[in-house]
Amino acid sequence: MPANSSNEKGYFEDLDIYHLNEQILSSYGRTWDSLYPFEVVKNDFLKREIQAIYRQKFEHCSVSVIKDPRISVLFPIWQEALRELNVQSYAVIMLRKPVEVADSLKRRD
Repeated sequence: MPANSSNEKGYFEDLDIYHLNEQILSSYGRTWDSLYPFEVVKNDFLKREIQAIYRQKFEHCSVSVIKDPRISVLFPIWQEALRELNVQSYAVIMLRKPVEVADSLKRRD
């Protein structure tokens, strides 16, 4: 995901994974900033989509990292899809100072 006026250094997120996660969120009537929780139910089509994109991007990698904040709410379906590929998955939670996040969102929005 390229840089823009909101983030001049760039986002370092894969656009294909971004679009897939947006599609998944949309299928549940959600967006990245939906405030109310929801359960990601078993969905074989979405799991196959995750598996296809994972194979495309990381099939020949012994270690891979996906940076996309949307996975914070979609991790259960990603984890299940990757488990079926015999890929161990772990979540790394990055923390930022809340004031920095608020300042960033204020500048952007």
